Amino acid sequence: MRVTYLLSADPAPHAVAANRALVDEASLAAAAGHAVTLVGLTRPAPRTLAPGIAVVGLLDRADDCDVEGGVSTEPPSILVPPQWEDGFGAGADPALRQYLTRLDTDVLVTAGPGLVSAAARLAPETTTLVYQEHRLPSEADLDPVAMCAARIDLVLTTSPATFHWLRAALAGPAGGSTGMPVELVPDVAGELTAPYRPRSTLASPLIVAAGGPSRGASYTRLVAAFGQIAADLPDWRLRILDEGRSKGALLRPIRKWGLYDRVELPAAGDDLAAEWARGAFSVHVSPNAEVRRSIRGAMAAGLPAVAFDHPSGARHLIDHGVNGLLVSPDSVPGMASALHRLAVDADLRHRLGERALTVVEQYDAAAVLAARTHLYDRARSRQRATVSAGVVSTASVRPTRAVPDLTPQQARTLALTWAAGAAQSAAPESWFVVPPGLGDPATVVLPMEARPAFLDALGRPEAPVELSLVDPGEFDWPFRRGPVAELAAEIRRGRTPHLRLEPWPGGHEQPGVLAQGCAVAIEFWERSPQGDLVAARRNRFVQSVSPAESFVSYDVEGVTVRTLPLMTRPTVHECHFPIDVVYTWVDGGDPAWEASRAERLADLEGTAATRESSGRARFVSRDELRYSMRSVHLFAPWVRRIHLVTASQVPTWLVDHPKVRLVDHKEILPPEALPTFNSHAIEAALHKIPDLAEHWIYLNDDVFLGRPLSPETFFTPAGQPKVLLDESGVGDVGDPRAKPWLKAAWNNRELLADAVGAINILPLRHVPHPQRTCVVAELEARFPAEFLDTLRAPFRSDTDISVLASLAQHFGLATGQAVVGTAEDTFLDISTSGVLGVLRRLLDRQNDFFCLGDHHDHALPPDRLHTALEDFLADYFPLTAPWERT
Repeated sequence: MRVTYLLSADPAPHAVAANRALVDEASLAAAAGHAVTLVGLTRPAPRTLAPGIAVVGLLDRADDCDVEGGVSTEPPSILVPPQWEDGFGAGADPALRQYLTRLDTDVLVTAGPGLVSAAARLAPETTTLVYQEHRLPSEADLDPVAMCAARIDLVLTTSPATFHWLRAALAGPAGGSTGMPVELVPDVAGELTAPYRPRSTLASPLIVAAGGPSRGASYTRLVAAFGQIAADLPDWRLRILDEGRSKGALLRPIRKWGLYDRVELPAAGDDLAAEWARGAFSVHVSPNAEVRRSIRGAMAAGLPAVAFDHPSGARHLIDHGVNGLLVSPDSVPGMASALHRLAVDADLRHRLGERALTVVEQYDAAAVLAARTHLYDRARSRQRATVSAGVVSTASVRPTRAVPDLTPQQARTLALTWAAGAAQSAAPESWFVVPPGLGDPATVVLPMEARPAFLDALGRPEAPVELSLVDPGEFDWPFRRGPVAELAAEIRRGRTPHLRLEPWPGGHEQPGVLAQGCAVAIEFWERSPQGDLVAARRNRFVQSVSPAESFVSYDVEGVTVRTLPLMTRPTVHECHFPIDVVYTWVDGGDPAWEASRAERLADLEGTAATRESSGRARFVSRDELRYSMRSVHLFAPWVRRIHLVTASQVPTWLVDHPKVRLVDHKEILPPEALPTFNSHAIEAALHKIPDLAEHWIYLNDDVFLGRPLSPETFFTPAGQPKVLLDESGVGDVGDPRAKPWLKAAWNNRELLADAVGAINILPLRHVPHPQRTCVVAELEARFPAEFLDTLRAPFRSDTDISVLASLAQHFGLATGQAVVGTAEDTFLDISTSGVLGVLRRLLDRQNDFFCLGDHHDHALPPDRLHTALEDFLADYFPLTAPWERT
């Protein structure tokens, strides 16, 4: 077979590692009798190259680059743009075009995403095109690969994690049957082909670390881990073989831990096999693909390996407790414990080392090469697959499961019940729950050593089908979601510290009610050498837990769980007081009410007679109240009671329920004010509702909660309401044609100037308005005449004040009884022509609140608008509340 390997010019570590893998494969292929050509922009000159390989350099870059002050000014390549693959300039384009268009080979293999795109456009159709993906999911931009998917005949990867991700991302909607073939094969282990490899005796007190360039603080963490145990192991040394890349950065932690004579940083050498043979065990902290090479090399010397768990291959080479030890990614305490464990237990080292030798057998050079060339032969004879150019990653693919009929609170309870049961089974004496708060979900914590048993228990056949398990895609893993049992089995071998258990978030097109705020987090904490559990990430309470710590029972999300006594105490960061909700509502379709409104309006003129004050649109019901109250049921279950203030009316769908109390206007307004059709008047009396909590939220029936919210969205822990200000401004007094709400804002301004010596300039947004009864009562005591005038106005008038939608909030801000808040909200004027598009966007559920403001004139025909709103509200709030008649 004639095989051509096209090397990248990208200097990034993953590209360098990919080139090295291609050179290894090329050497083995040439030795096996294949006609091999190795092609690079410059003439490749690897350290070792099998005889018989044709080497081609496409250009001498020194003759094609203008350099000023050491910086290349060569224009970027068009064939291989820098956002896809670095290292290619415009001078490479004619050379690539000339070579690829004239290429005469059976198989062209490359590992560069930009190069495969260029080859797909330029190489003859008779050439089988193979793309090898050596990057991690977090590094891989698949756009150039997806764009030429129909021309790529085979995709190879060596990492199971990357393989599963690529299958979903590139293999098409039929799970691979209609898309690009993606295959998993071992990588060619060129470092294992030497005829003689020395074995370690495992007796020397030396830890050898290597594995290519580290990311950030990986080797710094290793030094810190060694520093934690160095005093207990006075004879042991740490030898770091990092090709000089991290030496400067490592001097500081070495000094910090006093390890001058305990940590060795030798110059890089070619005989890594001899270095492994000197050690008692090996450590691998690099997150790039080179870590596979170093782990195999160490295992070939009979060394057990310790490594941070990582998708680049450590998990799939190291079987924890069988041939080495895996440590939770970047965990210093976990690494320290693993180092200490192997250093003090010689029997364990020998047992793991013997099993490590067997791992190398699967990388037999001849077998690996045969597997690859077999796939190349199949690709040559197979009809080229086609795939759409618009491929997306798994992180954006919505699950196809049906969304369960659960509220977010019920979903959290279900998830925590199942997770706590699995934790009790796996680690009955050491699991506990961190209660939710400050935006964090309830978190089930277990020791890392209990991870396999916990996943076994979590994935039992009776696992609730409503729940999904989520691997959140940290530490370079791809985001994954799946049925609990399936994903639990798939990730069982790893040591990643974070998972989520949550309901399926939505259907094919839109997220559902359970898309946010329904998760239970799961964390696996590593143990320190002293046996303490050390937090996988910072939390609000503790960073470590002693084995002697005692636990207590506590109710979290309606589930009795184990937790630390500290975590049961109230914090100053959360609201711990009862909160009510107050609605004002009238049935504008009630004939008796309408007759009363017409009679009251007959003798009035001026502002009260305008349609902004008394027009029918102000009282048209589109069943918004039902859905707004559903939003409270779904997204604010912590509300103590809902007070529905009406004019002796009852919604037809409302049944008696202890959480809902009907309040008649007669209970809170003076007799001379009735009947009233003025929302300003009603609002000025709401603080008189019997048994109203001190803290409450005023909601118009056209305002909705958009997703699960906490009390802290509305109040500070000290009880101050949070005010959401608009930026439009209320302008200056003077226009007699101004809308009634604006005139009320101007009246508020005068009262504020008298009360606090400051004025309001900004209105409030159309959102829920948190209130304090004492603040409104204080305002009424200060301005009794203005309150009484507003209460007695049957329709909005020029003398009204707007107490709950402006005055109380601004007064609170001026007197330290309120603060400015933040939230995501949308106001939709349903009279506009773009209403349908905004309704579709609202279904993305990215708003804390939204308001459907009505008007007297509409762009859409009434029937179409009514149907659109009815469908939207039913889609957004599909679950009935317990106070609805069914």
